[in-house]
Amino acid sequence: MQCDLWFPTPIWNVNLDIDNNVLYDYSKQQKNNDKGRSISNDGGWQSNDIDPSHISQLTEFVQQIYYYSAAALDCYNYDCTNMSLKIINMWININDNKHSYNKTHNHSGSTLSGVYYVKGNKNSGKICFPRSPEEDYIIQTTGQVKETNKFTYSEARYTPEEKKLLLFPSWVSHYVETNENDDERISIAFNIGFNKSEK
Repeated sequence: MQCDLWFPTPIWNVNLDIDNNVLYDYSKQQKNNDKGRSISNDGGWQSNDIDPSHISQLTEFVQQIYYYSAAALDCYNYDCTNMSLKIINMWININDNKHSYNKTHNHSGSTLSGVYYVKGNKNSGKICFPRSPEEDYIIQTTGQVKETNKFTYSEARYTPEEKKLLLFPSWVSHYVETNENDDERISIAFNIGFNKSEK
C-alpha cells in the first residue's frame, strides 16, 4: 500500500564550518551595548534587531544562511526567477541563568526562520516544535500507540549544539525549554523572506 505524506513539516539542520569565536565575541559585545527587549523570552536577554549586512563579523555567517536557506526552500519549488532571498530581521538570544525560557510562538511575516547555536549544551534548554493540540489529542486518545514514531510524537525536540543551524517554516509554532544550568545558551535567530528583483 502506498503512503502519501501530504503537508509534511520539514525541519532542516546542519553544522556550519565557521569561526564560532567571532560570533561569540560579537554576541557578548552586543549584550554590553544593547539593553535588549522582551518578546517571547521570559528571563535571559534578547537583542533588538540587528542589520547583518553592515557587520563584518557576520559576513561568513550570513553567506551560510543564504546558502542553506535556498537549499531548504528549494523543497517548496518556489519560482525565484524575479525573487531573491532577504534576511528580514536577526537578533541574538543569551540565556545565562536558570529558569529562562521562550514561550510558544511562531514568526509571522516571513517564509523561513532559523536559529544558530553559538553556545549550548544538553541541559541549556531544547527547542521544541509541538504538534497542534487538537491533532495530538485525537492521536493520543483514540487508540494505544505501541511505540511512538514521527507519525505519533507530540513534538519534535532539538538539543542546543554549538555550530548547529536549524531552519524551519516560519508558521511552525515552537518554544524553548528552561535553561537548567548556569552555563550560557547563546543563539542567533533570524527570519527569511523573498525580495522582488527590480526589472
